Amino acid sequence: MTQTFTLGGTTNDEVVVMFQATWSGQTDQFDTAFVRLTIDNVEQPTNVSVPIFGGGNGSFTHGFNWISKTLDPR
Repeated sequence: MTQTFTLGGTTNDEVVVMFQATWSGQTDQFDTAFVRLTIDNVEQPTNVSVPIFGGGNGSFTHGFNWISKTLDPR
């Protein structure tokens, strides 16, 4: 998923990113997917990924919120 945004103003600031998705289908017991937030090709925050565990059949909804590193206004 990609979303373009512009950070206005004249001072550096963080942004809040909220993500919600549904995992559907058939998975094995230890199947795992990871969700990472990247801004301008930089992982936000560094070395943090959120595991989504499948391990079943059906649909599972997951939601995550991140606060980015300080960004330059553009």
